[in-house]
Amino acid sequence: ACVATSLAGDFTSFNVSDLFLNMDAFRLFALGAPTFNNLNILDMFMRTHRDFSNYNAAFLALHNRGWHGMQFDLNYTYSKSLDQIGTVQNSASYFASSFNPAYEYGPSFFDRPHIFNGTYNYDLPFGHGHLLGSSSHEWFNKVIGGWYTAGVVRIASGQPLTVIEGLSGSSLGGGLIFGVAQGAIPTVNPGSLGGGVHENVCSSGGVGSTGDGPNCGSGDIGTGINYFADAGAAIKDFRPILLASDGRTGRSRPMRGFGIRSFDMRIGKETKFREKYGFEISADMFNAFNHPIFLNPNLDLTNLPTFGVVSSTLIPANRTSSSRWIQLGLRIDF
Repeated sequence: ACVATSLAGDFTSFNVSDLFLNMDAFRLFALGAPTFNNLNILDMFMRTHRDFSNYNAAFLALHNRGWHGMQFDLNYTYSKSLDQIGTVQNSASYFASSFNPAYEYGPSFFDRPHIFNGTYNYDLPFGHGHLLGSSSHEWFNKVIGGWYTAGVVRIASGQPLTVIEGLSGSSLGGGLIFGVAQGAIPTVNPGSLGGGVHENVCSSGGVGSTGDGPNCGSGDIGTGINYFADAGAAIKDFRPILLASDGRTGRSRPMRGFGIRSFDMRIGKETKFREKYGFEISADMFNAFNHPIFLNPNLDLTNLPTFGVVSSTLIPANRTSSSRWIQLGLRIDF
């Protein structure tokens, strides 16, 4: 009772790591008793390759090197990646439990079961040597000929998304300096929770309140978008880890975050004057259909106001916005 009263914050935030440290400090400074830890010995960090991971995939590809002005390269990957920690190589991490290195075994953070990539180049069939306008006047050909389009499309399913017990510490005692927040245990099938982009969502019981939009109240300025249709009900379907009975954390049964649908394209025209001169005009459209790619929300049991709230989108490198980006180009050859 004394420990629970004095260190209540460590219990409510699942911070077992700090709980032990604070108990040690209490012995030393309040009771004058020796600490459990040997204060004359510093921590020793060791990197090792004793983790294990498991990756399996099927890969399909279709290549077209040229057919009536069309070239394309399509590929699809169906895969599954499992590991113990989830981070990439050359990344220091604690085991969730030194007594059971496989306690966090589950889908890798980067695991995307379905990935489709495609590229294409197409010379539009206008002008000399093409289906339409092949016998047109030379100057008219310079207007209708030389047009082309090219593009890159990527479609991918979402990465694993886990409800965590908290960011202040580790419920298994490892700490978060090099550790990973432990996943809470789902009490239902995670796929039955209907995770996705739900608009005009109002908070329930204070859960997801930072996302409340104008439809929830005159002073609310949130996005109104939540991963759950009812975040207040969804949070009740997760519980903390029971150290005595759970053999794995919630990371072994994740939900899926938001997927990717991205289409970039170019429309351009090449025009030649005699043999030595020519120019090219082009318009590059990144995210051509202006489709938002939402970032996964915070799902922290100790941070109810932001639970499930979708508030940001992916901004690609070298860009300042996630919306459609148009770039015009002119090239002169001589």
